[in-house]
Parts: sequence; structure tokens; C-alpha cells
Amino acid sequence: MKKNKIKKSAQFKAWYYKPENRLNNGVRGKRWRAANPEKVTKVALAYANSEWGYLMGLWNGIKKHHTNLTKEQFFKLAYAHKEKMGGWRSGYNGEQMTMQRLGSLNGKKQQKPCPMNVSVDRLDNSRIYSYDNIIFCTWKENNHKGAMSIKLMRQVLDIIEERKNET
Repeated sequence: MKKNKIKKSAQFKAWYYKPENRLNNGVRGKRWRAANPEKVTKVALAYANSEWGYLMGLWNGIKKHHTNLTKEQFFKLAYAHKEKMGGWRSGYNGEQMTMQRLGSLNGKKQQKPCPMNVSVDRLDNSRIYSYDNIIFCTWKENNHKGAMSIKLMRQVLDIIEERKNET
């Protein structure tokens, strides 16, 4: 069985390393995507709404800003949060969070983003996105941080104190 696998691998390499085959393969893929835009959109939306795809979207959003996190550290932190909270729950008040990306299928676009979606928030906005400065919360809570209630302010201060004691 192993010899057969090696033989197939060698045959594929011989075929793939010919420039005309690689070129034709890329053109074929582009033609298929152009001919099947609804399938391409459906697959892309399914990926964006998956847990991994949604977290990749969050990572791609924060890596554009100043951060000292690597992708591996970000995902480790995200899954540690999920395990600690017993699912995707807000770090501030424990509300259940969702992962629904906006998208359009059959020309129907969702009107408003879901306020209960997962968001990455900086505890101290004057600092960069770092291991001890981010928390996962809902979009609603992240948007309300500018006009924060006393209750939410206490929760943020408690989390900051807890993080200081951990390190």
C-alpha cells in the first residue's frame, strides 16, 4: 500500500510541476468560481459563520492594530476563555454570545449585525491588544464602553485587578 501511495505522489508531482498544468489548473478554478458564484458565496458564508472562521475574522481585525500577540496566542486565549466561561459567554456579565457574520444569500442581506456577537475588547484603550489587556465580550457591551455604566465600570476594574494578581 505504501508503494502505491508513493507512486501516486510521484505521478502527481510529475504532472503538477509542469508549468502548463499548473497554469491550466488555476484558470480552471477561476472559471469554475466565475460560473458558480452562489456556491462560492455559500461556502464563504458557511466558513465565516463557523467558530474557526469567525475567530479568524476577529484575529484579522485586531492584527491590523498594534498588537504583540501571535495568531497562536490569540487562539489559545480565545479557547481558554471559552473553557473558563463554559462556552462563548461574555467576560463582563456572562451573557451567551453568538457568532453570526453578515452575508447575503440569494440577494437577501441581513439588515443589522447581531449585538450579541463575540467581540474583542481592550480593557485599557490606551494600551495595545495584548494578553493581559483583551477580553471577549458582546458587541453591545463593547459599544457601550464609551458611555459605561457604574456597574460595567466596576466589572472592568475587577477584571483588571484579577489580571494583575494573576501575573
